Amino acid sequence: MSKVLAALMLVVATLVNAGTIPITTRGQIVPSRQTGVLMNDLACGQKWGLCRACATCFPVIDPPVPCGSVTDCPDPIVNDCYWNGVDSSVGVTVEPGARLKLNGHSISGAHVGVSGRFQDGSVPKGSPRIKVLGPGTISGTSEGINSAAAATVTGVALHDNWSGFYGYAARLRNVDASGNSAGVTVDELRAVGLIADGNRYAGVFSYDEARIVRSHLTGNGGADIATLMPPRVRTTVCDHSAGLVVVNPSGIFGLTGPPWGVCSGD
Repeated sequence: MSKVLAALMLVVATLVNAGTIPITTRGQIVPSRQTGVLMNDLACGQKWGLCRACATCFPVIDPPVPCGSVTDCPDPIVNDCYWNGVDSSVGVTVEPGARLKLNGHSISGAHVGVSGRFQDGSVPKGSPRIKVLGPGTISGTSEGINSAAAATVTGVALHDNWSGFYGYAARLRNVDASGNSAGVTVDELRAVGLIADGNRYAGVFSYDEARIVRSHLTGNGGADIATLMPPRVRTTVCDHSAGLVVVNPSGIFGLTGPPWGVCSGD
């Protein structure tokens, strides 16, 4: 047995004895009240989406081009990789009350990088929050983190996804959600030290309360901060904000409302 393999087996045994779960392959589940530790990069390799002409265009390119990232599309600068509605691959499922330590590794190439819900897909009212802890990177997904449970995310980089974080209520600390189609899409947001620069559509979408402190949101395509309610923004660099407005009966929101006066260009 090689020294490297022996050392890895010792690490795994130590983690199991400590009540944690080594994560080595895609599709693993971290049960409630347990801690998962990523032991290696998870390159899932799924073509979960189809290329479309831009970040806000819904017709896909004809003939269709499967993608797991905009880098698979004919024009990565302009095109967007959007979920095909079929593939539902998940890198790691973190049940409410559980936590995942990325441990310096990455998750890529899945419809959802980290899913915050129980194994059956449910999230009963009052479920405890999930925690995703860096350092580490989630990239090349439709949704880097999709959590129907409240979530705390610390020290994670979310790049080259359709939405870096997508979910219910998020507490983000020192998260970098740059270079996606949308950086953060959430109902309730508490963010400290958030970087959300250069996203194709918006840095932050919030459909309820948003508090953003000591953060940096610039160079996003539609707006840096787009919210349904007036956001609370302190010691933050941003260029443009916008109010969200329902643009059709199905509940689709557009960035057509007036600015909130919280960014330098408002």
